Amino acid sequence: MANQSMVRVLVEAMKTKPPDFFCKAVRHLSIETLDASCCSAEDAKALLHMCTGLTDLTVEYGLANPTLIPILKQMRLQRLGLELEELFGRLESIDLTHSLFSSVTHLDIYSVRETARAPHGLPLLPALTHLCLSSELPREEALRVLEECVRLQQLLVLWPFFDADRYLLAQTPHAYDIRFVIGQYNDYWGEWEAGARGRGDFWTRGDDFVARKRTGEIEATRYWLD
Repeated sequence: MANQSMVRVLVEAMKTKPPDFFCKAVRHLSIETLDASCCSAEDAKALLHMCTGLTDLTVEYGLANPTLIPILKQMRLQRLGLELEELFGRLESIDLTHSLFSSVTHLDIYSVRETARAPHGLPLLPALTHLCLSSELPREEALRVLEECVRLQQLLVLWPFFDADRYLLAQTPHAYDIRFVIGQYNDYWGEWEAGARGRGDFWTRGDDFVARKRTGEIEATRYWLD
């Protein structure tokens, strides 16, 4: 469930539904904002405590913090989107060998602006096949990640539509790893909801794009999604 009205329904349901209901019924959850009228920080934490059956979770800036680590550890997350520095409390404490990442196949790391480097340890993630990084990441750093993460099927760098000028500049032709993809988004949370409902999202479009490069339908050196 992505939109805030659905999150509010879940928060209200905590008053009447048993914990087992949330464990069995909720597989996808996106918390976009923390708002006392919809979902406070305490509500979000309580909800995550109950939704141990989650496989797909995204949280907006301001929610992730070290107190969530034991909660996420109880899940078998396959898709995860958050700010790693927030989750671990500080940049130096980020630990990608933590067991909460053991089943994660799709990881969206919201920001790398503090260091302009991807977190160390990405090659150690045992299930990781898809990685999304901030548009603030230098291209040379993206290539380094691809070189180190041999099992990675797609490295996606997302740009917001309001940053169109910089996005166009990033399309300057270069020879890149075939798995490298640059795309834009207008409504990130809408994209997430589409994927949660089994429709196309930026991950599926990126997979199709990489597949077309592999078959020669498009140039292997092309890396931006139209």
